[in-house]
Amino acid sequence: MVADGTWSIDAARSRIGFVASHVFGLGRVTGSFSDFSGQITTLAGAIASAQVTIGTDSISTGNDRRDADLRSPAFLDVESHAEISYATTEVEHEGDGRYRIVGTLTARGTSAEVPLNAKLVDASDGALRARALATFNRRALGITPGAKSLVVGRLVGVEIEVLAARGE
Repeated sequence: MVADGTWSIDAARSRIGFVASHVFGLGRVTGSFSDFSGQITTLAGAIASAQVTIGTDSISTGNDRRDADLRSPAFLDVESHAEISYATTEVEHEGDGRYRIVGTLTARGTSAEVPLNAKLVDASDGALRARALATFNRRALGITPGAKSLVVGRLVGVEIEVLAARGE
């Protein structure tokens, strides 16, 4: 059972990663964001809510040219939209530390409902560890990079690993 309270995500010991298909599904592009923060609230021994803010400029795929393209107006448009946010709207505890979480993902000024499948891995010694997976359609967020849409998959997978410290 997890203690009730507010838990702050430790970005240095957490990861928000993504994977998308490339070139008609023949390849995969993986990457992550290094600048993010957020909180998880627990109540009655379970996760009750969560919110995360991600700095769009921190995107990295390990390829400078692709990263510059992803930061451009064709994709994330980091000059006009410095952040991506996610906030829960519904949390269902399915038992055995598993959760179905629904929330609002906002990018480029457009919002879409995105469900997460999450697992509370551990909550002890003042730390909470959790993992979550999601898939969303980038088009629902207005990420439609013209002709590049033909070579970039419309579905984006998200992999999250969080370590959060209990607030005072």
